[in-house]
Amino acid sequence: MIQLIYYLLQAENEHIIGDFAEKLGYFIGTFIVYALPIALVIFLTLFLIKTFQKNKKTYE
Repeated sequence: MIQLIYYLLQAENEHIIGDFAEKLGYFIGTFIVYALPIALVIFLTLFLIKTFQKNKKTYE
């Protein structure tokens, strides 16, 4: 366990973890920026279709 901590600190000194965290943060940020609007559009479309079908049944 102590060796693992020592290795992580050493890797941090070599900026390995920093670069990895930066890439991971960039990926998560990009994913949120692109995936959330798409998911929102899909959710709203399905919700509107569902409510439209419900209203259609009541009008018939």
